[in-house]
Amino acid sequence: MKTFLKIILPLAVIAVGLVIKQALLATAPELGEQEIEAYVPRVNVIEAIEADYQIEVPAFGVVQTQGNVALLSKVQGTLLSVNDKLRRGESFSKGEVLATIDDSDFAQNLAIAEAAVKQATAKLQLENAAAELSVKDWQRISDVPPSEITAHKPQIALAEASLETANAQVILAKLNLERCALHAPFNGRALRLNAETGQWLNPGASIANLIPAEGIEINIPLNLQQLDLLQLPTSGKCQALEVSVTIPNMPQAVRARLVRVSDQLEQGTRMNQAVAVLPVGINVAPQTYLELSVQGPTVSGTFKLPAIAVNNNRAQVVSESSTLREVELSIIQQLQDVFIVRGLKPQQKINITPLSVFVPGMNVEVVNN
Repeated sequence: MKTFLKIILPLAVIAVGLVIKQALLATAPELGEQEIEAYVPRVNVIEAIEADYQIEVPAFGVVQTQGNVALLSKVQGTLLSVNDKLRRGESFSKGEVLATIDDSDFAQNLAIAEAAVKQATAKLQLENAAAELSVKDWQRISDVPPSEITAHKPQIALAEASLETANAQVILAKLNLERCALHAPFNGRALRLNAETGQWLNPGASIANLIPAEGIEINIPLNLQQLDLLQLPTSGKCQALEVSVTIPNMPQAVRARLVRVSDQLEQGTRMNQAVAVLPVGINVAPQTYLELSVQGPTVSGTFKLPAIAVNNNRAQVVSESSTLREVELSIIQQLQDVFIVRGLKPQQKINITPLSVFVPGMNVEVVNN
Protein backbone atom coordinates (compact mmCIF):
# COMPACT_ATOMS: atom_id res chain seq x y z
CA MET A 1 0.00 0.00 0.00
CA LYS A 2 2.76 2.42 0.91
CA THR A 3 4.51 1.70 -2.34
CA PHE A 4 1.36 2.45 -4.25
CA LEU A 5 0.92 5.85 -2.60
CA LYS A 6 4.53 6.82 -3.36
CA ILE A 7 3.83 6.30 -7.06
CA ILE A 8 0.29 7.72 -7.34
CA LEU A 9 0.72 11.02 -5.38
CA PRO A 10 3.46 12.54 -7.58
CA LEU A 11 1.54 11.70 -10.69
CA ALA A 12 -1.56 13.37 -9.23
CA VAL A 13 0.36 16.56 -8.44
CA ILE A 14 1.73 16.72 -11.99
CA ALA A 15 -1.73 16.22 -13.46
CA VAL A 16 -3.22 19.03 -11.37
CA GLY A 17 -0.40 21.37 -12.48
CA LEU A 18 -1.06 20.64 -16.14
CA VAL A 19 -4.75 21.37 -15.68
CA ILE A 20 -4.01 24.74 -14.03
CA LYS A 21 -1.54 25.67 -16.84
CA GLN A 22 -4.10 24.97 -19.52
CA ALA A 23 -6.67 27.05 -17.67
CA LEU A 24 -4.29 30.01 -17.42
CA LEU A 25 -3.33 29.80 -21.09
CA ALA A 26 -6.95 29.65 -22.09
CA THR A 27 -7.91 32.77 -20.11
CA ALA A 28 -4.70 34.92 -20.87
CA PRO A 29 -5.15 37.98 -23.21
CA GLU A 30 -3.47 37.98 -26.60
CA LEU A 31 -0.43 40.34 -26.72
CA GLY A 32 -0.11 40.60 -30.45
CA GLU A 33 3.00 41.97 -32.24
CA GLN A 34 5.06 44.58 -30.30
CA GLU A 35 6.73 47.46 -32.20
CA ILE A 36 10.25 48.55 -31.07
CA GLU A 37 10.46 52.33 -30.82
CA ALA A 38 13.59 53.97 -32.30
CA TYR A 39 15.83 55.85 -29.84
CA VAL A 40 15.83 59.62 -30.47
CA PRO A 41 18.57 61.54 -28.59
CA ARG A 42 17.56 64.73 -26.83
CA VAL A 43 19.94 67.62 -27.51
CA ASN A 44 20.47 71.26 -26.64
CA VAL A 45 21.25 73.70 -29.40
CA ILE A 46 22.50 77.26 -29.85
CA GLU A 47 21.79 79.58 -32.75
CA ALA A 48 24.64 80.59 -35.05
CA ILE A 49 24.94 84.39 -35.00
CA GLU A 50 27.07 86.01 -37.68
CA ALA A 51 29.22 89.00 -36.66
CA ASP A 52 32.44 90.83 -37.41
CA TYR A 53 35.29 89.79 -35.17
CA GLN A 54 38.46 91.67 -34.33
CA ILE A 55 41.43 89.39 -33.94
CA GLU A 56 42.94 89.68 -30.46
CA VAL A 57 46.03 87.71 -29.48
CA PRO A 58 46.80 87.52 -25.75
CA ALA A 59 50.52 87.49 -25.00
CA PHE A 60 53.17 88.85 -22.66
CA GLY A 61 56.07 91.20 -23.24
CA VAL A 62 59.41 92.19 -21.75
CA VAL A 63 60.25 95.88 -21.32
CA GLN A 64 63.40 96.97 -23.11
CA THR A 65 65.00 100.39 -23.60
CA GLN A 66 65.64 101.68 -27.08
CA GLY A 67 68.74 103.52 -25.88
CA ASN A 68 70.89 103.40 -22.76
CA VAL A 69 72.97 106.58 -22.80
CA ALA A 70 75.79 107.17 -20.32
CA LEU A 71 76.11 110.66 -18.86
CA LEU A 72 79.92 111.09 -18.91
CA SER A 73 82.24 113.64 -17.40
CA LYS A 74 84.18 115.51 -20.11
CA VAL A 75 86.52 117.25 -17.67
CA GLN A 76 88.51 116.36 -14.59
CA GLY A 77 87.33 117.52 -11.19
CA THR A 78 85.18 116.98 -8.10
CA LEU A 79 81.48 116.23 -8.53
CA LEU A 80 79.76 119.12 -6.75
CA SER A 81 76.07 118.33 -7.16
CA VAL A 82 73.66 115.76 -8.59
CA ASN A 83 70.11 116.53 -9.64
CA ASP A 84 67.65 114.71 -7.36
CA LYS A 85 65.81 113.45 -10.44
CA LEU A 86 68.76 111.18 -11.12
CA ARG A 87 68.43 109.64 -7.67
CA ARG A 88 64.66 109.07 -7.76
CA GLY A 89 64.43 108.08 -11.40
CA GLU A 90 62.05 110.91 -12.20
CA SER A 91 61.64 112.34 -15.69
CA PHE A 92 63.80 115.26 -16.75
CA SER A 93 63.64 117.64 -19.70
CA LYS A 94 66.16 118.24 -22.44
CA GLY A 95 68.70 120.90 -21.43
CA GLU A 96 68.09 120.53 -17.69
CA VAL A 97 71.25 120.55 -15.51
CA LEU A 98 71.73 117.02 -14.18
CA ALA A 99 75.12 117.39 -12.44
CA THR A 100 77.86 119.97 -11.84
CA ILE A 101 81.64 119.61 -11.48
CA ASP A 102 83.89 122.01 -9.55
CA ASP A 103 84.81 124.74 -12.09
CA SER A 104 87.24 126.85 -10.02
CA ASP A 105 90.33 125.54 -11.85
CA PHE A 106 88.68 126.08 -15.23
CA ALA A 107 87.62 129.62 -14.29
CA GLN A 108 91.23 130.34 -13.40
CA ASN A 109 92.42 128.81 -16.67
CA LEU A 110 90.01 131.07 -18.54
CA ALA A 111 91.41 134.13 -16.78
CA ILE A 112 94.97 133.07 -17.65
CA ALA A 113 93.98 132.45 -21.26
CA GLU A 114 92.30 135.85 -21.55
CA ALA A 115 95.41 137.49 -20.11
CA ALA A 116 97.52 135.64 -22.65
CA VAL A 117 95.29 137.06 -25.40
CA LYS A 118 95.93 140.60 -24.14
CA GLN A 119 99.65 139.90 -23.97
CA ALA A 120 99.74 138.46 -27.50
CA THR A 121 97.67 141.38 -28.80
CA ALA A 122 100.07 143.88 -27.30
CA LYS A 123 103.06 142.02 -28.69
CA LEU A 124 101.50 142.04 -32.15
CA GLN A 125 100.88 145.78 -31.90
CA LEU A 126 104.51 146.37 -30.88
CA GLU A 127 105.78 144.25 -33.76
CA ASN A 128 103.61 146.17 -36.23
CA ALA A 129 104.90 149.49 -34.86
CA ALA A 130 108.51 148.31 -34.98
CA ALA A 131 108.01 147.13 -38.54
CA GLU A 132 106.63 150.50 -39.57
CA LEU A 133 109.61 152.35 -38.11
CA SER A 134 112.06 149.90 -39.64
CA VAL A 135 110.55 150.35 -43.11
CA LYS A 136 110.66 154.15 -42.83
CA ASP A 137 114.32 154.07 -41.76
CA TRP A 138 115.18 151.81 -44.67
CA GLN A 139 113.40 154.03 -47.17
CA ARG A 140 115.53 157.06 -46.07
CA ILE A 141 118.75 155.38 -47.05
CA SER A 142 117.74 153.19 -50.01
CA ASP A 143 115.37 153.09 -52.94
CA VAL A 144 115.40 149.28 -52.87
CA PRO A 145 112.32 147.70 -51.30
CA PRO A 146 113.00 146.46 -47.76
CA SER A 147 113.50 142.77 -47.13
CA GLU A 148 111.09 140.64 -45.10
CA ILE A 149 113.53 140.75 -42.20
CA THR A 150 113.70 144.55 -42.37
CA ALA A 151 109.91 144.71 -42.53
CA HIS A 152 109.68 142.42 -39.45
CA LYS A 153 107.38 140.01 -41.31
CA PRO A 154 108.63 136.89 -39.48
CA GLN A 155 108.24 138.66 -36.14
CA ILE A 156 104.72 139.79 -37.06
CA ALA A 157 103.79 136.28 -38.22
CA LEU A 158 105.08 134.85 -34.93
CA ALA A 159 103.11 137.43 -32.96
CA GLU A 160 99.94 136.66 -34.95
CA ALA A 161 100.40 132.93 -34.32
CA SER A 162 100.84 133.61 -30.60
CA LEU A 163 97.60 135.62 -30.64
CA GLU A 164 95.72 132.82 -32.44
CA THR A 165 97.02 130.30 -29.92
CA ALA A 166 95.93 132.53 -27.04
CA ASN A 167 92.45 132.93 -28.58
CA ALA A 168 92.19 129.15 -29.01
CA GLN A 169 93.15 128.71 -25.35
CA VAL A 170 90.33 131.08 -24.38
CA ILE A 171 87.83 129.06 -26.44
CA LEU A 172 89.04 125.80 -24.86
CA ALA A 173 88.92 127.31 -21.36
CA LYS A 174 85.35 128.53 -21.93
CA LEU A 175 84.37 125.10 -23.31
CA ASN A 176 85.82 123.30 -20.28
CA LEU A 177 84.05 125.78 -18.02
CA GLU A 178 80.74 125.03 -19.76
CA ARG A 179 81.39 121.30 -19.50
CA CYS A 180 81.39 121.58 -15.71
CA ALA A 181 77.57 121.74 -15.95
CA LEU A 182 76.18 118.54 -17.48
CA HIS A 183 72.88 119.08 -19.30
CA ALA A 184 70.28 116.48 -20.25
CA PRO A 185 70.75 115.56 -23.94
CA PHE A 186 67.06 114.62 -24.32
CA ASN A 187 63.79 114.18 -22.46
CA GLY A 188 64.06 111.04 -20.36
CA ARG A 189 64.80 109.56 -16.97
CA ALA A 190 67.71 108.00 -15.10
CA LEU A 191 68.20 104.26 -15.19
CA ARG A 192 71.09 104.21 -12.71
CA LEU A 193 73.23 106.71 -10.77
CA ASN A 194 76.93 105.80 -10.89
CA ALA A 195 78.63 108.63 -8.93
CA GLU A 196 78.06 110.59 -5.73
CA THR A 197 78.71 114.16 -4.66
CA GLY A 198 82.35 114.73 -3.67
CA GLN A 199 83.67 111.98 -5.90
CA TRP A 200 86.74 112.76 -8.02
CA LEU A 201 86.04 112.29 -11.70
CA ASN A 202 88.36 111.78 -14.63
CA PRO A 203 87.33 112.56 -18.20
CA GLY A 204 85.05 109.77 -19.43
CA ALA A 205 83.83 108.77 -15.95
CA SER A 206 80.16 107.66 -15.94
CA ILE A 207 77.89 109.73 -13.71
CA ALA A 208 74.56 108.10 -14.65
CA ASN A 209 72.80 105.99 -17.28
CA LEU A 210 69.89 107.70 -19.01
CA ILE A 211 66.87 106.39 -20.92
CA PRO A 212 65.16 108.50 -23.61
CA ALA A 213 61.50 109.15 -22.85
CA GLU A 214 60.43 107.90 -26.28
CA GLY A 215 62.71 104.87 -26.13
CA ILE A 216 60.76 102.42 -23.93
CA GLU A 217 59.81 99.35 -25.96
CA ILE A 218 58.17 95.99 -25.30
CA ASN A 219 59.48 92.81 -26.92
CA ILE A 220 56.51 90.49 -27.60
CA PRO A 221 57.31 86.83 -28.47
CA LEU A 222 54.94 85.54 -31.18
CA ASN A 223 54.93 82.22 -33.01
CA LEU A 224 54.36 81.85 -36.74
CA GLN A 225 50.67 81.04 -36.27
CA GLN A 226 50.12 84.22 -34.28
CA LEU A 227 52.04 86.29 -36.83
CA ASP A 228 49.85 84.87 -39.59
CA LEU A 229 46.72 85.56 -37.56
CA LEU A 230 47.76 89.18 -37.07
CA GLN A 231 48.93 89.47 -40.70
CA LEU A 232 52.45 90.41 -39.60
CA PRO A 233 55.74 89.70 -41.41
CA THR A 234 58.44 87.56 -39.83
CA SER A 235 60.76 90.59 -39.71
CA GLY A 236 60.87 94.27 -40.59
CA LYS A 237 58.42 97.13 -40.41
CA CYS A 238 54.71 96.32 -40.26
CA GLN A 239 51.31 97.92 -40.03
CA ALA A 240 50.82 99.78 -36.75
CA LEU A 241 48.68 97.58 -34.51
CA GLU A 242 47.26 98.63 -31.18
CA VAL A 243 48.51 96.79 -28.11
CA SER A 244 46.62 96.89 -24.81
CA VAL A 245 49.19 96.66 -21.98
CA THR A 246 48.45 95.99 -18.32
CA ILE A 247 50.98 97.85 -16.16
CA PRO A 248 51.20 97.19 -12.41
CA ASN A 249 49.78 99.94 -10.18
CA MET A 250 47.97 101.57 -13.09
CA PRO A 251 44.15 101.47 -12.98
CA GLN A 252 43.66 101.28 -16.74
CA ALA A 253 45.39 99.50 -19.56
CA VAL A 254 47.88 101.53 -21.59
CA ARG A 255 47.66 101.66 -25.36
CA ALA A 256 50.99 100.92 -27.01
CA ARG A 257 51.76 100.75 -30.74
CA LEU A 258 53.31 97.77 -32.49
CA VAL A 259 55.82 99.09 -35.02
CA ARG A 260 58.04 96.24 -36.27
CA VAL A 261 59.09 92.62 -35.97
CA SER A 262 62.68 92.11 -34.89
CA ASP A 263 65.16 90.16 -37.02
CA GLN A 264 66.41 88.38 -33.90
CA LEU A 265 64.59 85.34 -32.56
CA GLU A 266 63.96 84.92 -28.85
CA GLN A 267 66.55 82.69 -27.24
CA GLY A 268 65.24 79.34 -26.08
CA THR A 269 61.83 79.41 -27.76
CA ARG A 270 63.13 80.62 -31.16
CA MET A 271 59.98 82.72 -31.51
CA ASN A 272 59.81 85.97 -33.46
CA GLN A 273 59.75 89.17 -31.42
CA ALA A 274 57.30 91.92 -32.28
CA VAL A 275 58.25 95.33 -30.90
CA ALA A 276 55.73 97.78 -29.44
CA VAL A 277 56.46 101.32 -28.25
CA LEU A 278 54.94 102.72 -25.06
CA PRO A 279 53.54 106.29 -25.07
CA VAL A 280 55.84 109.09 -23.94
CA GLY A 281 55.61 109.58 -20.17
CA ILE A 282 54.93 105.92 -19.30
CA ASN A 283 57.89 104.73 -17.22
CA VAL A 284 58.42 101.02 -16.65
CA ALA A 285 61.60 99.40 -15.36
CA PRO A 286 63.59 97.38 -17.92
CA GLN A 287 63.11 93.58 -17.91
CA THR A 288 59.58 93.94 -16.46
CA TYR A 289 57.14 91.26 -17.67
CA LEU A 290 53.80 92.69 -18.77
CA GLU A 291 50.52 91.04 -19.76
CA LEU A 292 49.08 92.41 -22.99
CA SER A 293 46.91 91.70 -26.01
CA VAL A 294 47.59 92.61 -29.60
CA GLN A 295 44.61 93.93 -31.55
CA GLY A 296 44.64 92.48 -35.06
CA PRO A 297 42.51 93.04 -38.15
CA THR A 298 38.71 92.70 -38.21
CA VAL A 299 37.31 89.59 -39.92
CA SER A 300 33.76 89.55 -41.28
CA GLY A 301 31.32 86.63 -41.53
CA THR A 302 32.46 84.83 -38.39
CA PHE A 303 30.63 82.85 -35.73
CA LYS A 304 31.52 82.29 -32.09
CA LEU A 305 31.03 78.73 -30.85
CA PRO A 306 31.74 77.19 -27.45
CA ALA A 307 34.49 74.59 -27.47
CA ILE A 308 31.97 71.81 -26.73
CA ALA A 309 30.29 72.44 -30.10
CA VAL A 310 33.48 71.87 -32.13
CA ASN A 311 34.99 68.44 -32.74
CA ASN A 312 37.81 67.87 -35.24
CA ASN A 313 37.02 71.18 -36.96
CA ARG A 314 33.40 70.15 -37.41
CA ALA A 315 30.07 71.19 -35.92
CA GLN A 316 26.75 69.30 -35.82
CA VAL A 317 23.83 71.20 -37.35
CA VAL A 318 20.20 70.39 -36.58
CA SER A 319 17.93 70.87 -39.60
CA GLU A 320 14.31 72.05 -39.56
CA SER A 321 13.22 68.43 -39.80
CA SER A 322 15.21 67.65 -36.61
CA THR A 323 17.88 65.60 -38.38
CA LEU A 324 21.55 65.92 -37.58
CA ARG A 325 24.46 66.50 -39.98
CA GLU A 326 28.08 67.67 -39.71
CA VAL A 327 29.51 70.84 -41.24
CA GLU A 328 33.21 71.48 -41.95
CA LEU A 329 34.48 74.63 -40.20
CA SER A 330 37.27 77.05 -40.96
CA ILE A 331 38.88 77.91 -37.63
CA ILE A 332 39.83 81.59 -37.45
CA GLN A 333 41.03 81.60 -33.83
CA GLN A 334 40.88 79.23 -30.89
CA LEU A 335 40.64 80.79 -27.46
CA GLN A 336 40.49 79.09 -24.08
CA ASP A 337 36.87 77.87 -24.33
CA VAL A 338 35.63 79.49 -27.54
CA PHE A 339 36.24 79.00 -31.25
CA ILE A 340 35.91 81.77 -33.83
CA VAL A 341 34.90 80.02 -37.06
CA ARG A 342 33.60 80.39 -40.57
CA GLY A 343 31.54 77.89 -42.55
CA LEU A 344 28.11 78.26 -40.94
CA LYS A 345 24.96 80.08 -42.01
CA PRO A 346 23.12 82.58 -39.83
CA GLN A 347 20.41 81.17 -37.56
CA GLN A 348 21.55 77.57 -38.00
CA LYS A 349 20.98 75.44 -34.89
CA ILE A 350 24.21 73.98 -33.55
CA ASN A 351 24.19 70.94 -31.29
CA ILE A 352 26.07 71.42 -28.00
CA THR A 353 25.16 68.04 -26.45
CA PRO A 354 27.88 65.37 -26.75
CA LEU A 355 26.60 62.21 -28.42
CA SER A 356 28.15 58.79 -27.91
CA VAL A 357 27.08 57.76 -31.42
CA PHE A 358 26.61 59.98 -34.45
CA VAL A 359 25.02 58.86 -37.70
CA PRO A 360 24.50 61.43 -40.48
CA GLY A 361 20.80 62.11 -40.90
CA MET A 362 19.85 60.71 -37.49
CA ASN A 363 16.78 62.18 -35.79
CA VAL A 364 17.14 64.23 -32.63
CA GLU A 365 14.79 66.01 -30.28
CA VAL A 366 15.63 69.62 -29.44
CA VAL A 367 14.81 70.21 -25.79
CA ASN A 368 15.72 73.90 -25.42
CA ASN A 369 14.44 76.95 -27.26
